Amino acid sequence: MVPGAAPAAASDAGSASPAAAKAKSGGKKKGKSGLFGNQRKNKGLAAMPLPGDKPASKPATGHSGAPAQAKPAPADDLPPNAIPLPTAKAKKKKRGLSPVRRKRRRRRIQVAVLVVLVALGVLVYQTGAYLRAMNGLAEWWENISISSHPGDGFPMPLSVTGFVRAQEMPGNGFAALGKQDMVIVSSTGAELRRIQHSYLSPGVSAGATKVVVFSRGGREYTIEGRSETIAKHNTTQDIAFAQMSRGGYLALATTSRFSSKLIIMDGSYNNMDPLLTYNIVSGETPFMAAFLSDDRNLVLACTANSGGVMGTTFYLLRTGTDSVVGSFRVDGAVPLRLEYLAGNRILAVFDSFTALYDQNGAEVARYDYAGRSLYASDTLDGRVALVFGSAAQDTVHAVLLDGRLDQQFDLSLPSGGIARALLCADGLYLLAGQEVLALDWNGAVAARLALEYKPLALVRGGKPLAVTAGRVQDLTPLFHPEDTSDESVSASQSLSESDAPSSTSTPASVPDSTPESTPDPAPTSTSTENPE
Repeated sequence: MVPGAAPAAASDAGSASPAAAKAKSGGKKKGKSGLFGNQRKNKGLAAMPLPGDKPASKPATGHSGAPAQAKPAPADDLPPNAIPLPTAKAKKKKRGLSPVRRKRRRRRIQVAVLVVLVALGVLVYQTGAYLRAMNGLAEWWENISISSHPGDGFPMPLSVTGFVRAQEMPGNGFAALGKQDMVIVSSTGAELRRIQHSYLSPGVSAGATKVVVFSRGGREYTIEGRSETIAKHNTTQDIAFAQMSRGGYLALATTSRFSSKLIIMDGSYNNMDPLLTYNIVSGETPFMAAFLSDDRNLVLACTANSGGVMGTTFYLLRTGTDSVVGSFRVDGAVPLRLEYLAGNRILAVFDSFTALYDQNGAEVARYDYAGRSLYASDTLDGRVALVFGSAAQDTVHAVLLDGRLDQQFDLSLPSGGIARALLCADGLYLLAGQEVLALDWNGAVAARLALEYKPLALVRGGKPLAVTAGRVQDLTPLFHPEDTSDESVSASQSLSESDAPSSTSTPASVPDSTPESTPDPAPTSTSTENPE
C-alpha cells in the first residue's frame, strides 16, 4: 500500500457512494413506499409517473419494429401516457352473452310471441273476424273465377219453374226465383247457378254477391252464393220476411202467436250470435225493412191495429246498440215500398200517397194521389216512379218525382196493359203488354221494344233487363242504340210523346219485380217493396 493513498481512496469512495448506491438500487429513492407508493397502490394508478422518474427514452415498438399504435385515452382525467386497467364491465362486453344466456333469452322471446299469437287468435275467433276474412277471400276468388268465364251477353235463354220474381244483385246480375228452383245470372249473361228448393211459399232477397231464399211462413232459410251454398238454418218461429243488404248483412224477422223479433247477422250468418236482436212490441207484426248503404243502419216497418185503424210504426235500428235510434207511427197507411236514404230520411210509398220522413217522424215532403189508384211503382236513390190506372182502363198516367217529391212529369199513355215500372240511370222503363217503353227524364218516349216471349219482370241486373218466359233482353240500347248487339232491340223505333204504342195484351199475372237500388256516387240506399 502506498502511504497516503488510503485516505484519498476512502474519500473517493465516500464521495461516490451515493451515485453507486443509486445505481445499485435501480434509481429507487427513500420514501417511494411511503406517500406516493401508497397512492399508487390505493388508486390503482401503476403507470402514473412520480417526481424524479425519468421519462421513457424509447417509444415502444411492435413486432415489426414500427411504433405501436397508442390506445385512445379514457374519458377520465388521466395523464396522456397513462394506460387504464381493464374493468369488469369491459371484460363482460368483450365476452358477450354466454350460450346459456342466449338460449334463455331466445326462449323468452319465443314464449312471448306465442302468447301474443294465441291471444290474437282468441280475439279474432270471438269477434268472428276470421269468418269475415275467409268470406272476403272466397269472394275475391269467386270474382276472379266469374270474370274469367264471362257469358255470351244478352239476349240469353232463361227458364224457371213457375216464375215468382226477379231480384237484383246490385252491379252483379240478378236472381230469378221460381216455385221450385232459382237461377243466378251474371251481369254478362252467364247462368252461374241453378238451385232447387222445396219451399211452398218462397221468398228472396239479394245483396251484391249473396242471395237469401226463405220459406215465407215457414221455418227455414238458405244463404246462396254465386258459386256455392253458404249456410242453411232453421228458426224457432215462422219467418215473416228476410232482407239482405248490398254488403251481405241479413235482417230476419220471425213471428209467433205471442211474440215477434228481428235479428241482424253479418257475413258469417251466425244466427246464434247475431249483431242485433230486437224484440218487437206485442201486438205489432214485422212487415218489411230496408238497410242504409252502410249495412249498419236499418228501418223496420211494423203494422198494428190501433183503435180500429191499421197503421205502421217505423223503427230506426243500428247494429251494436240495444236501443231504438228513433221511431214514429203513420196511421191509416201500410207501405208498399220502403227506402232508407242518407241523412236518416225514410222514403215510403203507400197506396194513397208517397212521403219523405226524417228520423223523428216529421214529414219532410208528401205527394198525394188525389184519389187515383196506384198500379205500379219503383224507387231509385230518392226518385219515385208511379203508374196510376189499371189494365182495364184506356189510359194510364206515368208520374216521376224527384228527391224532394216534386213532380217532374205526369204523362198520359194508352194503357196497353202496363204492368211494371223500372227506374235506371237513363230514365224510366215501362212494361206495357208485350212492349217496353223508354221514357227520358222529360217524359218523352224515346224508344220501344217488342218482346217475343211473355213478359215477366223488369230488373236492374247490372244493366236494365227485361225478363221474359224464354229469355232475358238488355234494355240499354233503347237509350243507347250504338251499344246493341241484339237484332230485336236494334229494330226498335224512336217515338215522339204522341206516338206511344197501344196494345190490348193482358199483363202477366206475376208479382212486381223487387230491384234493390243501385247507388250513384251520391248518397246511396236500399229499397224494399211489399212482397205480396
